[in-house]
Amino acid sequence: VHYFCGFSVHPSGGLRNLMTEGRSEAFACGLADLPGGDLFLRLSQGKSSLWIDYRGDLWKHLRGPGRFTLGATLCWAIGPDYYEAIAGYYDALIHAGIIRRKQNSAKKTEIALTPQYCTWGAQMDRGKAINEQDEEFLTGVYSDLKASGMKAGLFSIDEKWEGRYGKLEHDAVRMPHFEEFLDRLRSDGYRIGMWAAVMRCERPSDLGLTVDHMLKKQDGTPYVVEDGNPSGFDIVSSPAKYYILDFTQPEVATALSEVVRKFIRRYKPDVFKFDFGYELPSVAMAAPQDKKWAGERLMLKGLDVVIGAMREENPDQVVMYYNLSPLFLDYFDLHSSDDLCLDIGDYDLEANRRFFFSSLLGRLGVPTYGSSGYDWASSPNIWFDSAAIGTVGSLNDFRGDEQGEVSTPELVAKYNGITKVLRPTSTFEILPLDTVSEAPTLGAHARSWARFEDGQLVLLAWRPPVPGEENPLMQRKAVDSRVKDAVRSTVPVVVASKTLESITRSAGLAIAPYAGGEISIRRENGKQARLVSHYFGDTVTESHVAIENGRLKLMAVERNSAAMPLEWIEVHIS
Repeated sequence: VHYFCGFSVHPSGGLRNLMTEGRSEAFACGLADLPGGDLFLRLSQGKSSLWIDYRGDLWKHLRGPGRFTLGATLCWAIGPDYYEAIAGYYDALIHAGIIRRKQNSAKKTEIALTPQYCTWGAQMDRGKAINEQDEEFLTGVYSDLKASGMKAGLFSIDEKWEGRYGKLEHDAVRMPHFEEFLDRLRSDGYRIGMWAAVMRCERPSDLGLTVDHMLKKQDGTPYVVEDGNPSGFDIVSSPAKYYILDFTQPEVATALSEVVRKFIRRYKPDVFKFDFGYELPSVAMAAPQDKKWAGERLMLKGLDVVIGAMREENPDQVVMYYNLSPLFLDYFDLHSSDDLCLDIGDYDLEANRRFFFSSLLGRLGVPTYGSSGYDWASSPNIWFDSAAIGTVGSLNDFRGDEQGEVSTPELVAKYNGITKVLRPTSTFEILPLDTVSEAPTLGAHARSWARFEDGQLVLLAWRPPVPGEENPLMQRKAVDSRVKDAVRSTVPVVVASKTLESITRSAGLAIAPYAGGEISIRRENGKQARLVSHYFGDTVTESHVAIENGRLKLMAVERNSAAMPLEWIEVHIS
């Protein structure tokens, strides 16, 4: 993360007006460079302090004679709430020249925004996680995906297609025809995603290395991860142990770079799902040989080696990771909201909270991949919230989830509809709607989302208020004039422009309603609209409506004459 936020309150003889006159604006305080120690935030009785742990007592690297540097450069930003304060932090680093907004090629952007399907959820549901994943499972899941009618454009193969961590080669026993399977995916028109935890190593000799090339504990012995299952669940099998590579050593950097390049050349993944960088140990537990790369800098060194090698082989290689820090901006192209496995029953609520923060990365040119949770019931809400901030994904098992629910045409139709409203660009600004940032439960959530590109409202994911459930806190904030009355709807709906113009001026719109009902869109031009309604199973109906009194009004019909559910409505305005 590399930043934290806060605000203060100043009671004057009581709590009256505490959160209005007595409340300060919010601040964000973040790093502008990386220290050679581990960053902590110490909290005590309402006060806080940044604390960088170097552990010079263990490693003796910060001792005289000679010069050494402690500390880190901090950037402070102020805003009316947390969201604006974090945006100010990001913007300040750009203005100072510390980071640069990403400028990816058109091909790379298209790959990053491709709707995904990932095998991990089915692996968990069917007991095929880690070393249990095999060829029969993989081909079966792919067959289920195609039979479901879900229009994903990328098939992501999760842990553990490898034989051993560190080798980056498929397991020839469990998956004897793995490369033929990849060829099949490509011939069917799918892009490919592949998972790997490239900082792990089960057998150093696979890379021509020894245990001396691994991270070391203070006593000189290699640091060993005994349990590769950080979720805490015992429902997945894990390897007995693995090491963490010390990529500060030149020999390791050379060997790891070569392994990564061979991996890219051989398997040609479109998206690389980088994982478990966050398991790098604290400097209190282990350290690299070159201590100038200790602490927060260790991840940076590893990324420079690994992602640098990937980009040498394929400049358009898309790398996905769980990262809100702007200081790793050069290495990651797609943000992932991470595994929601610990949020059973609340997958959509927790995903919404994570999207609240990751949506800010759009200012830096990084979209978010909105992976689902594990159950089908919450997935449509997650896909809805993903529409404004990047692209959609699914972990869902078509044969049954933890609630015993299976895929249905109604569920898949919602996924397919959202894929049609996604914007083709990776740089944007988000306005979360109906939210209040300081509340412990309601804070860092948004009921609806507005997306702007070059100041134009190009997408609105709108959930109408539910009678009796309105929250006065969420209605205090004045609505941006560009959003107010832009869409009126009796049902949740995503409305997106298919051009560079706003949804009020664009000649082409895509609409994904989540039920049947009336939808009204404010228009600044146009007299007539041709509506093409797309239903599950690739059937369409066509109609025409007039634009009157500055509004385009249409009725979303939930099912066609064959009882197939609606996916999306294509709008052509003249």
